[in-house]
Amino acid sequence: MSKAFDRLECPFMFDILRSLGFHEDWIHLVQQCITTSSISLLINGCPSTSFTPSRGMRQGDPLSPYLFLFVMEAFSRIIHSQIIQEASPSQLRHFQDVLNQFSSASGQMKAMGLGEKYLGIPLQMHRSRTQNCKPIVDHMNTRLQGWSSKIINQACKTTHLNSVLSTMSSYHMQVLRIPDSTIQEMNRIQRNYWWNNSFGHNSRHFINWNNMKLPKRFGGLGLKHLTHYNSAMLAKLAWNVIHNSTEPYAQLLKAKYFPYHDLKYEPPPVHNNSSWIWQSIAHGVQIVQQLSKWQVGRGDTINIWKHNWTPSESGALYNWDELNTNDIQWVSQLMISGTSQWDIPLLHKLFTTTQGITAILRHILKFRCQVIFQQAAVNVNSVLYPLFKYLSDITTTTVSASHHIRQSRHHVGHMHHWVSPPPDMLKMNIDASFAKSFHLAGIVMILRNSTGAYIVGRGLLKRAIHPNQAETWALLEAMSWALNNR
Repeated sequence: MSKAFDRLECPFMFDILRSLGFHEDWIHLVQQCITTSSISLLINGCPSTSFTPSRGMRQGDPLSPYLFLFVMEAFSRIIHSQIIQEASPSQLRHFQDVLNQFSSASGQMKAMGLGEKYLGIPLQMHRSRTQNCKPIVDHMNTRLQGWSSKIINQACKTTHLNSVLSTMSSYHMQVLRIPDSTIQEMNRIQRNYWWNNSFGHNSRHFINWNNMKLPKRFGGLGLKHLTHYNSAMLAKLAWNVIHNSTEPYAQLLKAKYFPYHDLKYEPPPVHNNSSWIWQSIAHGVQIVQQLSKWQVGRGDTINIWKHNWTPSESGALYNWDELNTNDIQWVSQLMISGTSQWDIPLLHKLFTTTQGITAILRHILKFRCQVIFQQAAVNVNSVLYPLFKYLSDITTTTVSASHHIRQSRHHVGHMHHWVSPPPDMLKMNIDASFAKSFHLAGIVMILRNSTGAYIVGRGLLKRAIHPNQAETWALLEAMSWALNNR
């Protein structure tokens, strides 16, 4: 579909206005505005005889966009009245005939060429994604050529970057995941322009570009982080696909790419031969599923291990999945039947230290089998990181020992060698960290015996506004924990 003012048939437009119910006097006024104009062409520098055009509307006329919308409203109604019931050749031929009739009547249809674009996005794309994004880079370089000859201070350059250069790819980023090579090239162009290092000018970059992209409250200039902006736009698109499943575009995507999946509950399947747009939407769906939280109601559609529903966790309980030895899958199974109260004994049964050790062993065994039987090259970090995260999330409820517990703590900035307690005693070490920007205190407590063997540990977060308050929280939590488990 190619929409152009200069090919619109005037008689067709007037018929549309009559069909929409406009009064004949008003249509006559519009006709006077359009058909009474005359055009004269310059031929070899001399104006030709003027003539009256029979089609098209003038560019720049304030009335032209509104009249054009009336014509496209007719096209939209034709499309909705000719919905294809089944994907058969006869239905498609009928639909093509309808489009051809509209084309001959309005003059708006033509064969789509390789250069056709919509909002700057090519409708027929090259196989190379970098090649498809090359017009963005070329457009940025063209715009810089007009600015390079001007003396502009750094504050104005910052405004140029945020308001002009970084927005040139907005339409692309809303539907496509831009390749990393293109992002790097766009960052290079903006970086060189800000430091006056483009078009033959060389200057040193005194500050890392990543630091300059930080928000102003963190000491940066608030420059747009293109990768994060692209991901945010794709997450917004994915959110619309998930929550507007009855829309035609969402139904089309579901029929083609995930006919047996519900994006609210399961990650979308992505294949290497999938379209660039679908792979971009799938990336946005992963972001939505990772960062959104389920609000628990009945809990019969929320999976305990796969869905992000616990307030204290940053993601789903994938690392706890090995604890599921009783075929418990849904959050509703963690509640007392007929009520909205949690089944506390069942929670303690699922999340205990013994079950945690079993989960760790199964996690290691899974990677061991991949190495031995599948000759897989396993990254050490992929094995250790889930274990460290799992251990840091464990909060133990009991200490099965009737020993007197002593407490000691390390002061910030001082390193001491650990001194073991007497053989009949346990020793607790505590520490606290403070994140000023988030007003959070991280508290860690660990209990060991006289041989230095780990007995039990605990970690938690508290609200704090000062490091001293964080240390005080650590002392209070340690004493409370010790008194409740002595």
